[in-house]
Amino acid sequence: MNLDETELKLLEKLYLSQEDDSPLTQRELAGDTGLSLGMTNILLRRFAERGWITLTHLSGKKLRYALTPRGMEEIAKRSVSYFRRTIRGALLYRERIESYVRHLFRKGYSALVFEGPAEIDFLFKSACEEVGIAFYANLSEADRKKLISLERTMVVVEGKQSEDDNGMPRTDDFTESDVDMVRLSDILFNDYA
Repeated sequence: MNLDETELKLLEKLYLSQEDDSPLTQRELAGDTGLSLGMTNILLRRFAERGWITLTHLSGKKLRYALTPRGMEEIAKRSVSYFRRTIRGALLYRERIESYVRHLFRKGYSALVFEGPAEIDFLFKSACEEVGIAFYANLSEADRKKLISLERTMVVVEGKQSEDDNGMPRTDDFTESDVDMVRLSDILFNDYA
């Protein structure tokens, strides 16, 4: 996570904490955002210097952090920027996946089994539907074995399976030794045009 995303995460946590009556400690903020206590302290001081938050002393070492209008504007600006970067990445991934599925179609594959995160399986499904390749997601081992024996099938794995000496997924994680398989990262970072 880069510094902009770290700062955004902390600013968003401060925004959400304003709805609670009990003030958050720096330790709680650090734990909730995954930052070290020292980094949280540095960022809170930086936010106060920039006018994004105000600090109110409650008692002793207890402080209440409140976002200022400038702080809320900063959250909005960074959120839009983060969203734009995310959309650009998603569009690039969609193009890579579509290119790869067209490549499979040209090679004569009739089915694709996706073994990965549900958040992106719709990209594979859409690309498969476009070219007429059957799509299956996260099948049981028995269903995968049956499908592979019937059709020319490519299995796309997220990469969590054990790897051989060359860094490729081991086929012994599957029931068939001649499974055609590719890692998701290879699809997203290689060109199949």
